[in-house]
Amino acid sequence: MNREEKNAGSLILFVIVILVIIIGGFFLINGNKKEEVVNDTKNDVKKGIKLDNSKNYIYYTNESVLSDKEDITYKDINININSKDAKEIQDKFNNQMVEIKKNVTYENDKLKEAEVIDYSFTTTSKYLSLTVSNYIIDDKEDIKDSAMLYYVFDLEDGKLLSNQDILKKESISDQQVRKTIRDFFQNDESVDIDATLNQDYSLTFASDGKIQINVLVKTIDKEYYTNIEM
Repeated sequence: MNREEKNAGSLILFVIVILVIIIGGFFLINGNKKEEVVNDTKNDVKKGIKLDNSKNYIYYTNESVLSDKEDITYKDINININSKDAKEIQDKFNNQMVEIKKNVTYENDKLKEAEVIDYSFTTTSKYLSLTVSNYIIDDKEDIKDSAMLYYVFDLEDGKLLSNQDILKKESISDQQVRKTIRDFFQNDESVDIDATLNQDYSLTFASDGKIQINVLVKTIDKEYYTNIEM
């Protein structure tokens, strides 16, 4: 092979190396851009789930103290999530609040009886759990007709989750939940475990992300609500 052929071969090899570098760099840059777009889209979804980014997922307005003695405060709930489900739950309880304010009764200028709605909530990176306590209190501070309601919202899309949704998302079964309930009360002879298990349970999340089983406990002479951590 003469000098000219060697030079020509070296030139061809050099051109091939340059083309490989250029083409490889093109795909690498575009691949990174696509990944950035996907990540930005995911971040936009999370950022956009709130109606007002300056406020918590739950906040209250129109607060008024009904009774200092019984520590009763009426207030409207604001579920700061941009979804149909969140608005429906918010409107449900705010409309109920309008009605119960009308039905407060007094005797000799003192509170005789009032219906109350109390709220508590926890948030994790994935879920908002809302607990609603609804009951009637009288002038003796006796509570009756107590009910607990539980709601969990997915913070990715704002949808209200059912127990089945949570079981699926967290990869647990109904049997595991019921076994946890049974084990929790196995040494408490006052609890009717079968009657308790015959009630519907509700799943929510603690602030540390652990699942909480909310259950109405049946005993020999009474019933009460409690939560059990899984």
